[in-house]
Amino acid sequence: MALTDKEIQALKPREKRYKVTDGDGLYLLVNTAGGKYWYMKYYLGGRPQEVVLGAYPAVSLKLAREKRQDARQQLARGLNPRLEKKRLRGADTVMFESIAEEWLRMMSTPAKNGTDASQAPLDPVTSKKHRWIVETYLNPKLGKWPIAEIMAQDLLPVLKRIEDEGKIETAHRARSLASRIFCYAHATGRAPQRDITQSLRGALAPKVISHHAAITDPDRVGDLLLAIDRYSGQLETRCALKLAPLVILRPRELRFGEWQEINPEKAEWRIPAERMKMDSPHIVPLSQQALVVLYDLKKGASEDARFMFPVLGTKDARSGP
Repeated sequence: MALTDKEIQALKPREKRYKVTDGDGLYLLVNTAGGKYWYMKYYLGGRPQEVVLGAYPAVSLKLAREKRQDARQQLARGLNPRLEKKRLRGADTVMFESIAEEWLRMMSTPAKNGTDASQAPLDPVTSKKHRWIVETYLNPKLGKWPIAEIMAQDLLPVLKRIEDEGKIETAHRARSLASRIFCYAHATGRAPQRDITQSLRGALAPKVISHHAAITDPDRVGDLLLAIDRYSGQLETRCALKLAPLVILRPRELRFGEWQEINPEKAEWRIPAERMKMDSPHIVPLSQQALVVLYDLKKGASEDARFMFPVLGTKDARSGP
């Protein structure tokens, strides 16, 4: 028969400790000193086991029943509630900053042979941006907190402070980044909740998006090409601007082009799959005008240059590590 708070409060100690059941394995143990402790009895592999749910009244009747429901859901997933409680207790000492650092390192490291390589590592520029958000905004407020204890109400003031600085886009990026870190903590058994940021999606000011309309008028396209032709900046910049409308590539694909990908005899630019958004190799036919631009660009490059558009003053295509 289900218990009531009034019945629990009326329970008195006896010479020997005794149990009072609430149903579905939940019972209250009353010891000889008058202490009252919630337990849940369950069976796993045909063997009886128990998990302590806490002391009454710190753990109320309502909360004890919620804990019973959580334990039954764990059993349905093939988990042992007692071991899960022990595992999460150990997670209380895992701080947000250590999980964030672990996630950042994992996302920036190429997969080893024999492991799942379905997700490519973050490029250094993106990784640097992620780390900047973590170290500038998230770690100063949340870094020393046990990640298992952080709630949405703790993260919201952090995001609002970014928003108050007028950095709406950064606030949304910080929320998205925190979401991925919390999901990783949950997947690795260090946080009980999968994603505490779900309820914060509508709590931030909307991002202001300014769309730049594509030029479709032939006369305006001509004006753009003439403006590019008149540009007198760095050689690499001039060539990139002239090449872009001739090859119709994404900025990143053009930006990280390598000389070994160019075959002037076949008038082809073969871009490998790992540099393409759809993960498949791409062959770009090169017009005579494109070959002239590449010829001019090659004349200004060093003999051992790898990248067509390196960072000025270097041979690398990236400014970061």
